[in-house]
Amino acid sequence: MKEPSMHSIRTPFPRSPIDHVIRSIFEPWLGLPLDHKRNQAEAAQPILFLLDTCVVSQFTKPVPDPGVVAWLKEVPNSALRIPWSVVFELQLGIELAKRRGNNNATAFEQRLDGILADGRYQIMLPTVDAARVRATLSALPALRNLVIPNPCSNRIVSCEKLTIAATAISAGAAIATLNRRHYAEIARCFPLPGVFYPDTGDWDNRCGRRSAE
Repeated sequence: MKEPSMHSIRTPFPRSPIDHVIRSIFEPWLGLPLDHKRNQAEAAQPILFLLDTCVVSQFTKPVPDPGVVAWLKEVPNSALRIPWSVVFELQLGIELAKRRGNNNATAFEQRLDGILADGRYQIMLPTVDAARVRATLSALPALRNLVIPNPCSNRIVSCEKLTIAATAISAGAAIATLNRRHYAEIARCFPLPGVFYPDTGDWDNRCGRRSAE
């Protein structure tokens, strides 16, 4: 994969999430022609990847997943982003570990500090489009378990999958994850730009796919 410039990374969907919903629902039903030339041109563009929490957390492990490590070496740094919600989930895990008296909490936080200080991984901040898409996803009954993971549990559980998915949709980015369940659930209700599993090098065809070539 050639290293893309920031100007060469384009979004695969209209900038407005509402426009995308309207197009995805009504164009096939009305028999309107889809813009195949535009889709083909955009598919040829380099892919922007959002790193899920389970991928970024590999950086904090003494022995990270070898597939993830190998993939990160192949992908240009300019094509990688860490969503702000991933930083939230990792910091929350650290704070909870501190409260439980986990002796590794300080080491985990130091590793997170190192990731955030590393210029190779830019942080993707929230946008208005992402907020609107997240609201759309949160209102879907089928995704209620991702809004309120387990209200009967005494454990503090963060579920930022909808936020990460909304960020990916608004940015036209693929999600790099090891989670083979939650994004497939989201994709059944709302199309995602793509979901990639770096540990095996596979795309999830249930979640949409953009060519890496």
